[in-house]
Amino acid sequence: MVLSLSWHLLHPPVPPTPSTHPVAKALGLRAPAKDLQPVLASVADGAWMSLEGEVGRSLWGAREGPVESERDRRERLRMEAETRKAEAAAKNKAKILESRRRKQQKKREHAARRAKAQK
Repeated sequence: MVLSLSWHLLHPPVPPTPSTHPVAKALGLRAPAKDLQPVLASVADGAWMSLEGEVGRSLWGAREGPVESERDRRERLRMEAETRKAEAAAKNKAKILESRRRKQQKKREHAARRAKAQK
């Protein structure tokens, strides 16, 4: 099966087009010709890895632009972690301040009730 499939990939019966190329037929690819042309050309040349990547990018919409490098990815993740940490710290600080405000309010109310009771 693999041998016959690879022979057909290297020797397509007609020039590769989206409707007649054996890989396009086998995979059931129904994409515009401009999207499939680099895929079909690379498959006809025997570039198997290109098929997998190009089909995924052209049909299922990979991100536009260059692929993020490992260093950039780590930097982005570090920045996101710092942002989350800062947001959590701000939220905790707000909770603490609100708790203190409520406690002071209770003290004032209690002192006012005591002063009223003594009169």
